[in-house]
Amino acid sequence: MEDIKNKIADAADEGTSKFRQFMFGDTHSHHFEELALERAPKEIGCAFTASFLVSPMVSIIDKCIVQDISSSGKFMSAMKEAAKEMVFKPKTFFSGLSFRLTVIVYFGTYAVANLSEMFLDMKQIQNYEERKGYKVAASAVANIGLLAWRDSVFAREFGSGKPKGATPMRTIGLFAARDAATMYSTFYAAPKASDYLINEYGMEKYSTEFAMALAIPVFTQIVTAPLHIHAMDYYNNPGTSTAARF
Repeated sequence: MEDIKNKIADAADEGTSKFRQFMFGDTHSHHFEELALERAPKEIGCAFTASFLVSPMVSIIDKCIVQDISSSGKFMSAMKEAAKEMVFKPKTFFSGLSFRLTVIVYFGTYAVANLSEMFLDMKQIQNYEERKGYKVAASAVANIGLLAWRDSVFAREFGSGKPKGATPMRTIGLFAARDAATMYSTFYAAPKASDYLINEYGMEKYSTEFAMALAIPVFTQIVTAPLHIHAMDYYNNPGTSTAARF
């Protein structure tokens, strides 16, 4: 009986170890075995599938935040109405502007990330940090640009309803700064924080990496949320004084 328990425990430990490596480690061999024309459609298909699955909830939340900030609707009420539309009027929801734009943002970001991975494999670049640098740079350009564009459209279409012209460069720039801070906190600040805790305090590697991957981007909201709010407020109320904005 004791032997069976030990075998079960060993199997569980092995499974946990493999799961941790899959989640946090760079386990791929990065050997390019397929032609680009064979692999690229698969990478693009995966990007579209992931973006389609992520976009419903993200589009609802982001649209409702815009409506709440611009005073065109209360957040919880807008969330309730959007969720009802998704469930009871799926054709209207999935053909709506907020969902379509959000799919474009995430599809563009994921497609660039996946195709960057493919390109690095073709070039046989093995070094993890070098791969990470190229992939994050390409993904950041796509994500920051697409999100700034989408949110400027959101501000115009789902804002207070007042007639507005082109989106001010200050608003677009603040959106871009917000997304750049988020990308930095996710891909650079979180790993550095986990390395510090592991090296200085001897904390367990995988749980620390997981905790920092969640905590650091959340704490970054202290900086990025005001940027987002100011960008929206400047667009909806361009003539308001700085004191009134605060």
